[in-house]
Amino acid sequence: MSMPWSRAGMARDWAYERLARAIIEGELRPGERLVEMRLSERFQVSRTPLREALQRLEQEGLVERLPSGRLAVACLTPERAAQLFSVRAVLEALAAFEAAGRFTAEQAQRLQALASEIELAAQEGRHRDVSRRGSEFHALVHEVSGNRLAAALLDVISAQLERYRKLGPEGEPGRSAAAAKEHRRICELLLAGDRRRAALAMYRHVMNSRDAVLRVLGAEGGR
Repeated sequence: MSMPWSRAGMARDWAYERLARAIIEGELRPGERLVEMRLSERFQVSRTPLREALQRLEQEGLVERLPSGRLAVACLTPERAAQLFSVRAVLEALAAFEAAGRFTAEQAQRLQALASEIELAAQEGRHRDVSRRGSEFHALVHEVSGNRLAAALLDVISAQLERYRKLGPEGEPGRSAAAAKEHRRICELLLAGDRRRAALAMYRHVMNSRDAVLRVLGAEGGR
């Protein structure tokens, strides 16, 4: 007897979320072979939703198909990082341009609070929290910009980007502090309504993040 659609969909989505998180957090390592039977046992999910989840992960670039036809966790490469961050820089700059001067009092307060949380996390060496609060900062800018297409396009590459974004703060001393200063400057320009300078500051921030990631990947020879 087949599983009802709602339950099948829930199992597929759970398998996707669990596998995606395992890849992003490094539980499943770059280049690691993905064998359905082993994954099914490890994550306690049946083969059909697992297979569907793997297909989605392949489409999103978190999983790659080897010449042998087998699947593996996609490796982290300088080439891929450069492409992802270049696309992100343009879209984030557009969001900043369109968000500048449009913050409500409540949204402005939240943006300032996030900038402060990023600064505190950087000072205390909580590099992962720098990335997490940074993601919330950018999400708020997307929301205020009202540009749903830009936000949707960023969402398409968000899982791949998340794997790379944490490399800078975690792998290069000083990047967290620099990122905190950049977020504070972006915050000031956004709330001042300076659209062009806010967009430029956002673009430079993302490209600085890209450069840090490329340095880490170069030092480690890729992953």
